[in-house]
Amino acid sequence: MLSIHDANIVSNNFDAVLKYALNFCDTVTFWGEDYHELTLKKIFGKNLRLIFLSNEYMSISCGVKTKVFHIDYNDFVSQILSCANDLFAWQLPFYPEDLCLFSKGKCWLETIAHEKLGYIYDDSEETKEFLRSIGVEFDEYPPVDDSDIPRLPE
Repeated sequence: MLSIHDANIVSNNFDAVLKYALNFCDTVTFWGEDYHELTLKKIFGKNLRLIFLSNEYMSISCGVKTKVFHIDYNDFVSQILSCANDLFAWQLPFYPEDLCLFSKGKCWLETIAHEKLGYIYDDSEETKEFLRSIGVEFDEYPPVDDSDIPRLPE
C-alpha cells in the first residue's frame, strides 16, 4: 500500500493520476448530502449509476445515513473530476466527500479528504514509477492482504 503525502496531488499531477487510472479503474465513488444528488445527476448524467443510503463509507462510520454515489469512470468523468484541481478538494460543503477509484470492485485509490489522507492499494513498480515521474511523494507500507482492500458493496 502507498500512502500519499498531503497536498501532493494537485493541478497537473492530479490530472495525470486521473488519466493513469483510466487504464484500469471503472468506478468512482463519493459520499454526500441530498443537495449533491441533483448536481451530480446534471453533471454526470447516465454515468451516475447508483445512489444509496448507508451508515458507513469505505469502512468508516458516518454516524448518520448518508448518500453514497457510484459513477462509471471514463474519460468524460476524469475530465470533470480534474476541474477540482486537487485530490483533497473533494469535501463538503461544495463537493461530495472522499473521492475513491475502484477497479473491478476493488479500491485502487482511497481518500479521506478532510484529513488529507490518500492511499493507493497498488504497490506495483509501474505505479510507483509513474507516481515518482510526476513528482508525487508517498510512503510504502507492507502489501495489504487482498481481503483487507475496500470493495464496492455487491
